[in-house]
Amino acid sequence: MGAEFCYRVYENADRATVEKQWNVAVDIDLRENGNSYSGSIGMLQGPIEWRRERFEDREKAVEFLCDTHQKWKPAMAVAFGSGWMLGGWCSS
Repeated sequence: MGAEFCYRVYENADRATVEKQWNVAVDIDLRENGNSYSGSIGMLQGPIEWRRERFEDREKAVEFLCDTHQKWKPAMAVAFGSGWMLGGWCSS
């Protein structure tokens, strides 16, 4: 079984709004792609792991998520610039 690294970016939104939008995106993905090894964000369902790390730009945030998140875990979230990045390794 493999994994795909997927993430979403939410700019200029507070944490509650980001969480709500993320959950909607996950629900849509589960309906469209199923809940078994789709390699997309539906595989990251569950409580979000909100990290304290904050990054200056997207590239550093992506690098951190890619290096830190573990497959089979719920989504991880980090702040960067004026937004949030949520994602991780999705089973495929």
